[in-house]
Amino acid sequence: DTPIMLLSTHHNTMIDVALLSSHVPSLRKGGKGEQGRRKLHYWAKSGLFKNPISNLILTSSGNIRVDRRRKGDNRSLFQGTFLALSKRQSIALFPEGGSFTRPCLTPLKSGAAWAALEFYCSQSLTEEEEEEEGKGVPSADHPRHPQADDSTSPSFKPRELTILPASIVYTDKSAYRSNVLLQFSKPIPLQPYTKHRIQRQEGSRRAVERLTREIEEALKSITINAPDWETWKAMVCAREMLW
Repeated sequence: DTPIMLLSTHHNTMIDVALLSSHVPSLRKGGKGEQGRRKLHYWAKSGLFKNPISNLILTSSGNIRVDRRRKGDNRSLFQGTFLALSKRQSIALFPEGGSFTRPCLTPLKSGAAWAALEFYCSQSLTEEEEEEEGKGVPSADHPRHPQADDSTSPSFKPRELTILPASIVYTDKSAYRSNVLLQFSKPIPLQPYTKHRIQRQEGSRRAVERLTREIEEALKSITINAPDWETWKAMVCAREMLW
């Protein structure tokens, strides 16, 4: 079992969350049905945790608090994410950064790529590389998750993380019981990005940009991307006439 980062399109707020949580593939050997399905942990804005009731609901359901104001402090921003991934749990993110009503994919934010590469590289650094990174001392640009020191344990193998793109396409998201299609793309390997990521600041940014582009291309390949609403409506009419 490897930790999973599921990256999905986002058009219908809580309905998207329910769909992903109830239909995520197990990705486990012999895993079937509810017993083989993993629990997804979602990022949630820190402001949603201020209310005691919503805080109880979000915390008990495994949501991860994210303070977007701390953009320069990756260690604090991704701490909850690293902790969940280090336990081989599954993270679900919406890289578009919000729920949108558009005929095409919204340009992706880079947060998901940053989190994936930070965690992946913290698991795969050798002792020599750790020494070059400051003898393993965490920094804002090269944090280590809370359980990085356990990466040599036989229960957790290094270089493990599965990025799984997913798309949710509605025929009419405002109509009750309208059709919806949930698709999963091929997992994205992270090995090609680690060389640039470990080469400090400039390399890290290049790796994140490349990975974000690959995630975006994967999502575009399993979604409908019309240039405008007129084209979208024409496509819907053609579909209804043909099928």
